[in-house]
Amino acid sequence: MIRGEGFGALQREDYFLYNAVILEQRRQSETDFITPNPGRDGGNGIICLMSGAIDYRMSDGPSCSATEGDIIFLPRLSHYRCAFAAGKREPICRFILINFNIIDSRLRPIVLSDVIRVIRPSNPIAFENRFTDLLRLYRMGLTPPARIKARVLDLLTDLSGELYRENMISHGCETIGPGIRYLEQHFTENTPIEELAALCFVSQTSFRRLFREYAGMSPVRYRNALRVNRARELLQSGLFTAGEAAEELGFSDTAYFCRVFKSVTGTSPGEFMRRTVGRYGHIQIYDDLQSKKT
Repeated sequence: MIRGEGFGALQREDYFLYNAVILEQRRQSETDFITPNPGRDGGNGIICLMSGAIDYRMSDGPSCSATEGDIIFLPRLSHYRCAFAAGKREPICRFILINFNIIDSRLRPIVLSDVIRVIRPSNPIAFENRFTDLLRLYRMGLTPPARIKARVLDLLTDLSGELYRENMISHGCETIGPGIRYLEQHFTENTPIEELAALCFVSQTSFRRLFREYAGMSPVRYRNALRVNRARELLQSGLFTAGEAAEELGFSDTAYFCRVFKSVTGTSPGEFMRRTVGRYGHIQIYDDLQSKKT
């Protein structure tokens, strides 16, 4: 179950979205709203504040405020009181709300955060247009649900990217942002640290120090962690052997891949496949289909 900074981690997580509901709400200035006990029951929520301002006070969390252009994440079952104020564009508080639920690949509920989060996107107009377009599609009765889900998933991924950017800034690591992004997008390549540092116009020493402050580990260990995460998917599919996964992910040899995999997961690739392919991979699915035929 993903917690805390999980919203910012959605760029790397595989998850499923369901029960997406999109609506527009208008609130008069100087009015308020209190969620019923035990808290909001519509799942998680994201709000794009089109006009006005909202002050949130959680019963068991920090207070926060949002203004026009901000995006607010509301956790499932959170209990809060919010006060509405008029904005510069309109004499009311107007926003678009998307309620949704998400689960991981093993059908476990994902908790993105325990507290209300206010996101201030780098391009608020672009996000306002996307929320407006989603509302329009949702109101069209014949819009395929899969298209709505695809748009919401795309929106969540980009909001995750905004939090990723804010996280780098808060850790003072914006300087090495280009190197981090390059490593994450090319983790199957053995890019030298010298080249990553050059992308950021800093020395190797500074890059390593700032990277450790950001990720809590060295660049090489971080790259290996990303590779192992992908290796799990490849091995779990039942379509790759350990040697094929090692080659696909840029490891120099299978033995080294196996050592790294075990250091990260605590188990060998072979044992991992024995425990998971039969449960989640194509082998079990094929067996189930065959049994239905007989």
